[in-house]
Amino acid sequence: MGDEMDLGDIVLSWSIQQIADDDLYRGKVETIPCNFKSVDHYLQAYRPSLIEETRSDLCSCLELISEAPSSKILSMEVAGKTGLYYMDVDFWDNGAGFSAEAYTARNGDIFILSSLRPGAAEDLNRYGVTYCLAMVTEVSLDDEYQKGFRVKVTKDIGSEEDLSKLRHAIFLNNIMTNKRIWQALSFDTDMGNNFTVIKSLLAPQNLGEDACGICVKQDGGCLPSLTEQLLSVKLNQSQVDAIESVISAVQCRHMNLMKLIWGPPGTGKTKTVSALLWALACVKCRTLTCAPTNVAVVGVCTRFLQNLKNFSEHIDENGLPFSLGDVLLFGNKYNMDITEDLQDIFLDFRVDELVECFSSLSGWKYRIASMVSFFDDCASLYDMLLEDDETSNPVCFLDFVKKQFDVTAVALKRCIVNLCVHLPRSKFSHDSVINLSTLLNMLEKFGALLCNVNLTDEGLKRSLGCLSTEKSVCPQFSIEKELDGARSACLKLLKDLQHSLNLPTGVDNNWVQRYCIRNATLLFCTTSSSYRLHHMEIAPLDVLIVDEAAQVRECELVIPLRLQWLKHVVLVGDDCQLSAMVKSQVCKEAGFGTSLFGRLVTLKFEKHLLNIQHCLWIVGNVHTLYKSGTVWTDLVADAQRRKCVFNATNDATICKLVLQVKQELDQLDDLLNADSVVFSNTRWKVIVSDEFRKSFTKLKSSHLRREILQKLIKLGDGWRTTVRNLDIPGVSNLAKVYKIRDLYLIWSTDMERSESRKLEVPMVWDVDYEIIRYKKDCKVDAQEEHDLVDTSYAMENSKVSESFLLMKFYSLSSGVAQHLLTASDGSEIDIPFELTDEEKEIIQFPLTSFILGRSGTGKTTVLTMKLIQKEQQSLIASQGLNLDEDDLSGLDDKSIMPLNDVDENFVKQVFITVSPKLCSDIKNHISGLKRFGSGDVSDQPSILHMHDIIDDQEEFKEIPDNFSNLPHEHYPLTITYRKFLMMLDGTCQTSFFDVFYGELNSSTERGHSKSRALQTFIELKEVTYEKFAASYWPRFNADLTKNLDASIVFTEIISHIKGRYQASRPYSSKLGRQDYVMLSDKRFSSLNSEKRDRIYSIFIAYESMKSTAREFDLSDFVNSLHISLVSEGYNGDLVDFVYIDEV
Repeated sequence: MGDEMDLGDIVLSWSIQQIADDDLYRGKVETIPCNFKSVDHYLQAYRPSLIEETRSDLCSCLELISEAPSSKILSMEVAGKTGLYYMDVDFWDNGAGFSAEAYTARNGDIFILSSLRPGAAEDLNRYGVTYCLAMVTEVSLDDEYQKGFRVKVTKDIGSEEDLSKLRHAIFLNNIMTNKRIWQALSFDTDMGNNFTVIKSLLAPQNLGEDACGICVKQDGGCLPSLTEQLLSVKLNQSQVDAIESVISAVQCRHMNLMKLIWGPPGTGKTKTVSALLWALACVKCRTLTCAPTNVAVVGVCTRFLQNLKNFSEHIDENGLPFSLGDVLLFGNKYNMDITEDLQDIFLDFRVDELVECFSSLSGWKYRIASMVSFFDDCASLYDMLLEDDETSNPVCFLDFVKKQFDVTAVALKRCIVNLCVHLPRSKFSHDSVINLSTLLNMLEKFGALLCNVNLTDEGLKRSLGCLSTEKSVCPQFSIEKELDGARSACLKLLKDLQHSLNLPTGVDNNWVQRYCIRNATLLFCTTSSSYRLHHMEIAPLDVLIVDEAAQVRECELVIPLRLQWLKHVVLVGDDCQLSAMVKSQVCKEAGFGTSLFGRLVTLKFEKHLLNIQHCLWIVGNVHTLYKSGTVWTDLVADAQRRKCVFNATNDATICKLVLQVKQELDQLDDLLNADSVVFSNTRWKVIVSDEFRKSFTKLKSSHLRREILQKLIKLGDGWRTTVRNLDIPGVSNLAKVYKIRDLYLIWSTDMERSESRKLEVPMVWDVDYEIIRYKKDCKVDAQEEHDLVDTSYAMENSKVSESFLLMKFYSLSSGVAQHLLTASDGSEIDIPFELTDEEKEIIQFPLTSFILGRSGTGKTTVLTMKLIQKEQQSLIASQGLNLDEDDLSGLDDKSIMPLNDVDENFVKQVFITVSPKLCSDIKNHISGLKRFGSGDVSDQPSILHMHDIIDDQEEFKEIPDNFSNLPHEHYPLTITYRKFLMMLDGTCQTSFFDVFYGELNSSTERGHSKSRALQTFIELKEVTYEKFAASYWPRFNADLTKNLDASIVFTEIISHIKGRYQASRPYSSKLGRQDYVMLSDKRFSSLNSEKRDRIYSIFIAYESMKSTAREFDLSDFVNSLHISLVSEGYNGDLVDFVYIDEV
């Protein structure tokens, strides 16, 4: 039964009828025994059940094929070997499944390639329909719009005409885990041939001893010290006994031992495992920890890290960051919930960090050499700067040294910290550890001494050996002596480390990945992911620990059991809980779901019991339990008093889990109420009739019931079909009828009376329907000179087909209205304005807000009005205004700010926009509104003339380039984003442009508006897109730029690679190559991974060219400001309100 075939070939040989046939392998699947005659008997016993379970999995997916992800096939081409094809598809329709995540193809995915998009599995058997099964063997991205796969079919499809009939690809299931199990159950594979442990499990006999007599006599006595530390983290005696039992067993070098740790719910199994892992690391045992699911692996790994911190509290690590290099978690990061706490031990993240640390251009060797060069040659570097600098006021030596030291030392410290965190401590000698710790302390001391107020240029030069110390002034001598001592100590430590550190340089991602796995002592992954270790050269593993072992099918556990040199196995679980999930009834009867843990318990294998239970989570209906009149009433009341009752409907994951469990328990009809977890958060309230409930409970197929429930959830979330509504006799036209298989789902929308809130009902009329509308009648005597106050309203009949003019209305004071309603020729303009309630709320909202609106919806106007209101409030609070009562209608007592001294405490507001043209227009607009709002109604033109602003600097030449002590007359400050950056840079202690000052021919005073010559020079140094396209693009390797557009590449570099600022990592101003390439996995990414990899190579070349040319781009400027603000803080005037337009 498929003995010589691969599992994938068996699957591809099936027809749809065979997949749907639950009796296909009945009679061929034998009961799996508790004892086995040989290894071959053991492996062969599971293969028929694995085939049947794979068929049952596909059958379940086939029943929901109408909701499966699908895509149109764009092309298919022969890939060389028979049965292999390259296939391009369009974007995937994610189907209507319960997962909101976009579907992405993986190796091992099974597709149905069909001439039509089936609504049900039966559609594939219709006359004229062509289909075949295909399996993805390789995934790639070919261009911006198509996704390409290499797929395998059971045989050659045939002619080009037959290929053209296959127009749709429908995803069924992924069988990669089952394929890995199949290979583990085979002899002739490239997996490790270690059957030592498996042989001991064929007919297991409990030895009743932890180790052989020889090892017991040679026990070095490490257990007492471990036990003492285990008790310090609040382990109970049963947990300590279990750990001691395992440690004694794994230290035996003569026997392969199996240990079982059994713990009912709440006895602390995961805590025991995490403490056991710490003890195994102490005795230098390389250990692999597996669990059946990603959630379980992440859970045990998180708990271990928490315990590791507790165990390490009393360990002196010489002040260096705690090393986590011995601990490694690996797997698919998109399926694992990798929290910030787990990042440091997750393989993908660690590889990214170490690749940078090992780089020959920016790694540890380069950083140390740069620091040595600073201490040896900083005076020479300064002299070179002076030679090139022709300005009359060059940067002083002290400021130069401070900046150079900060830049160099920060990069070195970051590199040292990453090495200490991500490498095992064994990679550093004892002397190197001490030197690294001492170096970090000395660098901190040197930086602090540089900031001493008594330090002068001359004193610093003497300290660094640039001048003789004969003319030293006594009060400064101690500072200079300390600096000289710190410099000498740093140099000695740096040069020692250059020779003593034995770390890699110039290696790639794949090499670092193998390096991390090879050097880790404790590895974590799922049982399926342990397959990766069979294809790596790793040091022998001593121990395998399986958490939740009772939920792992024994055949799946064969994958890690065959790892080379594995000696001991520890199974942790509870055989009284749910066993591994098995879908096929045939496999259930054969015992396919039995775990190794369960089989050993059945054979009376000795197990260590954890017997002290802790706090439990109770899942149930609060109202039902409370009204039961039993002990549950008191338990629920106690939980409510302690605020320990949680609503499952607020957690999407729990909702999904409830749905899954209800289906497994055949209790889906329990969810047919509006308050159930599946309907509680839908946009529409879902109510079912008694007749519907009765019909639903009569359905025999759980998959059909799930499909109907799934359709109801979609309807509740607002989904509507684009297919014409079915016309069923006797059904009202107001009702909708959808077909689900051979059944009809009849539904309609209704309104429910609500006392708690106002209900708005949308209405739709035909074009020729007669309706009544209200029209404002503004007819008054033309000779009246006073303002319009009273208005009358009249009713008139009209057609819906008549066009309506949608206008916006704003409520303004009389002064502002007079300003706005006066044309340039002195005539009056009739423009009605009235603010909406939403716009009033935005203007009067006192806290930070984000305003979202399409073009033309008045975002800029609202911001302008908000700014003017704050100006008016400030003026009223400081001076008072003689305004009519109507003019104060938009103000309230709470929003008026009490200002004591208008000269010192005036409100400081900044309005920032991108376009210089719009900025100038808004500036004039605000000036006019502010003038008329304060009572100045002088006859000046009020119509805003949009003029072209060519020179940004000329427009703001009167405004200094800093935010320190900015005069009152500049506020409210209306500036462009670029001017804002220049002012922020001028406020920082160290300017981004300091590095360019040596090349300038004109002087400038820090913080003042830059001269025309200086500004021109900066503009010449900036790499804009125009310069990038003209000067840089032609110099890149043609193979890298092929089929790429310069504008797209420049945008990707500036906005994505260099524009991903992270507050938690302010000194890392660029995205790593792997993280950037992985952006192609996003649903709407227009760049595939191959193109992103080439773009990143272009970025590397671009940075090198730019550095050589001593040029910069906008991202360099912005990232420099981020670093300065993090390290120095903001030292300018505190601004009360900032308005950012064109975000």
